[in-house]
Amino acid sequence: KTPVGLGYTGGLSQPDAAYLQQIAATTMADPVAWNIFPSEPVTASFTYELVGTFATFYNTSVNASFYQWDFGDPVSGAQNTSNQPNPNHQYSGPGTYNVTLVAGDSCRQDTAYDTIIIEETSLYDKDMLTLSMYPNPAYDVLNLQFKRDHSLSFQISSMDGRVCRTGSLWTENAKTQIKGLSALLPGVYVLQLLGKDIRLNRKILISSP
Repeated sequence: KTPVGLGYTGGLSQPDAAYLQQIAATTMADPVAWNIFPSEPVTASFTYELVGTFATFYNTSVNASFYQWDFGDPVSGAQNTSNQPNPNHQYSGPGTYNVTLVAGDSCRQDTAYDTIIIEETSLYDKDMLTLSMYPNPAYDVLNLQFKRDHSLSFQISSMDGRVCRTGSLWTENAKTQIKGLSALLPGVYVLQLLGKDIRLNRKILISSP
């Protein structure tokens, strides 16, 4: 509401009080521009895709500009939280995990919750046993060994969900390589492999030279 005409002057003369009231009214004439009375509320929401113990989260929040995720997996340490809009998370193992997303802007926020249940065994968990990787940690080249030949696409993501590298792989005698990893900063990443009859997610460690 406009302050023009308020009877309280705080000890100022009436002309001075009226002058300052008018300045305040002019400055705050558009409350939406100041985000005081926003026309649309903030709504936090998300969906996710789970493959084995690897979850990809899709943010569907409305009117939000910041995001704070808690994946409900404290065993994962610093990787248990993220401020990315659409993060990934590698869960520590089978169990029930309560995921929390706080989404908002500079003045408002909302919270969304969901529960992820990871079963003790799954098709993809069994498939993971078919892959050997070495060396891990790797500096520039990561060798992959399968039980049989595959045609695959791969994606390497940081633990906060940023996609760092994508490509295609073809195995020969059930072996292949991913090269050029030295272009990535040292740290922990998630390697996703996708083929016609295989889908794997593995943590890899990129080391310094």
